[in-house]
Amino acid sequence: MLKTSTVAAALLAAAPIASAGSAGVKNNCDYDVHLWTADTERGQRGPEILSSGGSWNEEYYMVGSGASLNGGVSIKLATTDSCEGAITQFEYTYSSDGSPDLWYDISNVNCQGTECPFYLDGFHLDAPTTVTCGPATVKCDAVYNVWNDDTATHGTTSSKDLTLYLCGEDGESSNSTNYDTTSSAAPSSTYYAVSSSAYTPIVISTTSATPTGASKGTRWRRRRRSVVVVAFQGR
Repeated sequence: MLKTSTVAAALLAAAPIASAGSAGVKNNCDYDVHLWTADTERGQRGPEILSSGGSWNEEYYMVGSGASLNGGVSIKLATTDSCEGAITQFEYTYSSDGSPDLWYDISNVNCQGTECPFYLDGFHLDAPTTVTCGPATVKCDAVYNVWNDDTATHGTTSSKDLTLYLCGEDGESSNSTNYDTTSSAAPSSTYYAVSSSAYTPIVISTTSATPTGASKGTRWRRRRRSVVVVAFQGR
């Protein structure tokens, strides 16, 4: 007769091991996108160039032991070959601290108003809690615009895949056509490194982009529409 400990070990060995999901990016834009990954263990890697229609994917990476103090992974996205300026970040943390064990968000904290890689074309994160920023949205409330916009962070199980679609929706959960294309009046000092109290807003452009009939598996199409774009002029 097998000892209890032997039976338990045999059952554990026979049990299927849940595999981690993955983070992915699909470029539906008609231009190249540069992608870097960064974390405290592997450092910063890249860029990889995603041409139009290209994609990138990695299995969730647990930084160190997965303790919260180790941080997570930042997937940095730009339309230039530099990640030092305005970028959008797709961030996730694969955690060993409890349930849920995967936390994710999109961050535009490095953007300055309309100076954001996907301001004109928008993006959609296909996830248990989706994140959508439509074209010509100066301040997208679904993402981090400042460091403490913590309502933009969502949790799920690490068995779920996350895919960020740039310049249009794609995927099973892409069923919304009511994108927020409302431009806020004037970006506050929150979105600029300088204080708005020292600057006067002036209109410099009234051209932008809106989606026309966006649907699953299609790109957002652009047409011209009056949307006020604001810059700042020193007093």
